[in-house]
Amino acid sequence: MSESEFQKRVMKRLSAYGGKWYNTHGGAYAVAGVPDIIGCLYGRYVAIELKAPGKYKDPKEGLSPAQWNWINQITANGGEAIVTDDEEWLFDQLDAIKENELGLTTAV
Repeated sequence: MSESEFQKRVMKRLSAYGGKWYNTHGGAYAVAGVPDIIGCLYGRYVAIELKAPGKYKDPKEGLSPAQWNWINQITANGGEAIVTDDEEWLFDQLDAIKENELGLTTAV
């Protein structure tokens, strides 16, 4: 599956998940390094950088300096930044944000 196909699949699932999401699009006038998906989930700013499934092994090799800069700035300012090539792991992370922001706890 290509990265763009993966993004479409994730966006479709996000639209049913809740929150508000925007898929950024690259191009000649795009700002370098901006994560693929920007959103707000229960009051939390969330940025998602997707890689094609099976293509993200080592963060040091998988992200450009501009992408690292964005990720670092987002987290330094209290936002959540997620980088992944795994759809289920992504939604596990979003579930954790949801539980944290709503003050929910999971059974142990």
